Amino acid sequence: MSQRAASLASCLVLVALLSAGTVCAAGAKKPQPADIEAARDRAAALGSSTDPSAPAALSELLDYPNEVVRATAATSLGQLGSSSACAALLARLEKERIVFVRKEIVYAIGVTGDRSATAALVARLPKEKDKEARAAVATALGMLADPAAAPALTERIGDKDPFVRREVIRALGVLRASGAVSGIVAALGSDGEADVRRAAATALGIIGDHNASAALAKATRDPDPYVQQAALAALAALNGARAGGA
Repeated sequence: MSQRAASLASCLVLVALLSAGTVCAAGAKKPQPADIEAARDRAAALGSSTDPSAPAALSELLDYPNEVVRATAATSLGQLGSSSACAALLARLEKERIVFVRKEIVYAIGVTGDRSATAALVARLPKEKDKEARAAVATALGMLADPAAAPALTERIGDKDPFVRREVIRALGVLRASGAVSGIVAALGSDGEADVRRAAATALGIIGDHNASAALAKATRDPDPYVQQAALAALAALNGARAGGA
């Protein structure tokens, strides 16, 4: 089981217990704690199942009247990575109102590696109002490793939230998005958050564009020591690539 799945299973039981007994929008009571726990355990187990009916069963659990079960089902669907997983996850994402469930859904989409989801996630990126869920979309786009996502991610380098900016820049590094270099260089030189500047230095080292060398050299004198280290590592990567290509 992945660290994310283990954390989901162990840390959110309390949420399930507290929410059991409240009333659904349709007027029916939510399942009792024992029912929730059983459904959550079933969803978690299906994530490693070889049963061909597992994706369909998990897709049904995406609509279960408890957020922990839905999130667990999303994680398991991502692990299965079946051809129908992305479609089910995207369908649930459009109507899911609980932030942490949306986060698990988009992470699960990233885990599938199914690039057919790129367009839907790109469209969601500017519309997602919650900063953590928006950052999760950026992360998932990096996980999908689809170059088609680079322009949309580049537009979010200046997102109002530093956590989102960091994840956007990390995703652009994963994509080796050369078209984003100027924006990442600008973030390296002017972003007020050290975590964002460090992500920018690291991304520039991964992308490998030597036009970033001057900005990275300047960043070795950044007030934050971790940014300095990231800039030095990026310069070493650039110099190594240059030596290797000589």
